[in-house]
Amino acid sequence: MSFYSENWYRVADLTPRLRSHVKVHRHVYRGQPWYLLQDDQTGQFMRLSYGSWRLVSALDGHRKIADLWHEFGAILQAEQPSQDEIIHAVSSLYRADLIHAGKMPDVFELTERAEKTARTKLVSRFKNPMAIRIKLFDPDRFLTATLPVVRWLWSLPVVLALVALWMGAAALALMQWDALGQAIALAFTAPWSFAILALIYPIMKALHELGHAYTTKFYGGEVHEIGLMFLLFMPVPYVDASASLAFENKWHRAFVAAAGIIVELILAAGALVIWTLAEPGFVRDLALQVAIMGGVSTLLFNGNPLLRFDGYHVFADLIEIPNLGQRSNAWLLFQIKQRLLRIPDLETPATTGSEPRWFAVYGLSALAYRMVILWVISLYLLTHFFVIGVVLTLVMLGNAIVLPLAKAVKFLLTDPSLSQIRRPAMVRVGLVLAALALLLFTVPVPYATRTTGVVWPADEKATLRSGATGDLAFFLSQSPVQVAPGEIIARISDPEGQAGLSVLIAEQRETALRFASAQLTDRALASALEGRLNSGQDAIDLLENTQKALTLRAPTGGLFVPAQAHDQIGQMVQRGQVLGYLIAPGQAEIRTAVPQDQTPLILAQETQVYLRFAHHPDRLHRGVALRISPAALTELPHPALSDRAGGHVRVDPAQPDRLIPLAATYGVDFTVATADYVPLGLHVDVKFQHAPRPLGLQIWRRARQVFLDRLPF
Repeated sequence: MSFYSENWYRVADLTPRLRSHVKVHRHVYRGQPWYLLQDDQTGQFMRLSYGSWRLVSALDGHRKIADLWHEFGAILQAEQPSQDEIIHAVSSLYRADLIHAGKMPDVFELTERAEKTARTKLVSRFKNPMAIRIKLFDPDRFLTATLPVVRWLWSLPVVLALVALWMGAAALALMQWDALGQAIALAFTAPWSFAILALIYPIMKALHELGHAYTTKFYGGEVHEIGLMFLLFMPVPYVDASASLAFENKWHRAFVAAAGIIVELILAAGALVIWTLAEPGFVRDLALQVAIMGGVSTLLFNGNPLLRFDGYHVFADLIEIPNLGQRSNAWLLFQIKQRLLRIPDLETPATTGSEPRWFAVYGLSALAYRMVILWVISLYLLTHFFVIGVVLTLVMLGNAIVLPLAKAVKFLLTDPSLSQIRRPAMVRVGLVLAALALLLFTVPVPYATRTTGVVWPADEKATLRSGATGDLAFFLSQSPVQVAPGEIIARISDPEGQAGLSVLIAEQRETALRFASAQLTDRALASALEGRLNSGQDAIDLLENTQKALTLRAPTGGLFVPAQAHDQIGQMVQRGQVLGYLIAPGQAEIRTAVPQDQTPLILAQETQVYLRFAHHPDRLHRGVALRISPAALTELPHPALSDRAGGHVRVDPAQPDRLIPLAATYGVDFTVATADYVPLGLHVDVKFQHAPRPLGLQIWRRARQVFLDRLPF
């Protein structure tokens, strides 16, 4: 940026002064003083560097800007702001109505500016249809009156009690990690979850915003706006705690921003304790939803510094880089202008030597995270609310991608700073875009499908069932054991059946003797006795087969795994009851399920299967002999495959007793070579590694599947 400006004549003779309602706050960021101008009437803030403030502070309504600039140039020397900086500062102050321009105010101009400001605020409230804001009233008098009642919450004993509560809740979560994970997975699919969410979310957010408001009042600030924000059409309270920006102490500013997070973490910790102690029912379900909303969502979204919510403000205050997000974006844009467009005489947004590192890391990380969140939210909206989801997704894509691209194109085509270098700049931009297109659509990157599997018998032959009903007289082992072909697995006692067989055999012998005698004396009687002999023999054969079925033998060699570890001698078993499984030595059978749209990729010859067993997650195995069911599954074969138990397949929440997939799903079975025994029913993480393909084609395929699944034609 040039030290002199061709527009200097526009402001050189002005004699402005700060308006009487403007307050000035001195802050120190990374050892450098900055000055914050606060307008109590509009709630606007403006931050000035030390050099700009020295000049602005001398504006008394009598001295010209040109005279002041020359005068302070002799004092500040190398730190003297350029003429463009002065023009920008004066223009910004004037647009914000923080200075009087040194002439009689134009009533019509002031009216027009007030109306423009009101329109801008109104548009900003409704610009994002997913977060519409409506102002309700001024709560400052109420907060001032009630602050003495809640002031004790900022005492040291309360802080220590909260730390103890959070540590206890964390310990409970670790102790019941598996049960908690299953409960959370079920909560996201249960039909009552959205009803409870609609009930508790506005209440939790109201307490969240009160935390911001009271903390602002506690440190001496004012809160003049409370309203409703319709977040995804759900009414959520909000307060304007921007007065905390004027606090000189960075810890006070950070604590105001963190107050909402602290409130939600308190609610989450208390709810987790209640969930642990309560019996199944509404109270337990309600506590789980509070724990999810106050814990998981706070840490992933509201407490995440990569999104411009509370965590972002806490982070920016603690590292002493105000407007971190905007300045990071400005620094990235500066790098593009300087390195790609090669615009001369640019001034970096960084004011200290360490800020560029923060800007680079934060700017790129936040951009990537926002794109991921945008993708996830878009998929969720399109999957669950297709018609409304399409509209909202288009709006989000427009705000996040289309509008920035349109501004970039406009800048490239019309900005005066490119007047002398526009053609080479456009050529370089074209080459970069072509390179990005090549990377997205021609360079293959790894491509995989992940799902959940379970260790399961290979087929019905591997399932050992009782052949008769009776009492268990012998059972080989209560734990997995190697068996040889023909080895006895179990023996069932059936005294009544044995006695009945003995009676039939005795009666058959008597009938045979009578038949032999009748053949010599009475042919008619012999014929009748012959029929009795045949029917009796059939009954004997049936009972003998039943008695043979009382002994269960291993059809082949392998590892015998009992179906239930509590099978006891003398226990009643039914005919057809599963007593155990026979697993081939050195192999484990895996059963999983995948969506219909993934089956063509899995059937491809180049697909490879990798998996990790839950009991040995550090070991990677290869799957072989891939098989896919010929028809879609009407019900999942095991709960571990469903989202209720941490799996990937969404099941119908309206049928809690069954595992009915919501989308067409196919069963996939394969074998895995193992050196040791793998328990049946064990959870398995499965990855189908497909042939590499460009990232752009992967994204296009996924987006296309979403629309094809939802389009009504």
